[in-house]
Amino acid sequence: MSLAKKLVNSGMPVSSTCKLLSIPRSSFYFYLKPINRKNSILNSKLAHLIQNFAYSFPSFGYRRITAILKQMGYHVNHKRIYRIYKQLNLQKSTSKGYKKKLLRIPFKPINPSKTNELWSLDVIEDTL
Repeated sequence: MSLAKKLVNSGMPVSSTCKLLSIPRSSFYFYLKPINRKNSILNSKLAHLIQNFAYSFPSFGYRRITAILKQMGYHVNHKRIYRIYKQLNLQKSTSKGYKKKLLRIPFKPINPSKTNELWSLDVIEDTL
């Protein structure tokens, strides 16, 4: 990319330079674009704050930390906080929920001794 920049600065058109070097024009313009330093500085400040909160309050997740940062006056998005939280390896592993075991009662056949002592009904449920 530095060669492309030198060629363009010497007076060669951007499209010709990009064709010569077999690079897309969009990549050349992306390379020229300055890095957003403001966001990177804010991200480093947020990373420091998030790490402090996570170590001080281990039970706090990224959602609660986001709420605290908003209360402190930072205009932050939960997705940004989550991304930084993951990059710092602070994301807790979730525990697997277990199904409740059914109580198995063995079937005991009843032997009626008289007539009309035991009635049964075969029910089929049907919904409309």
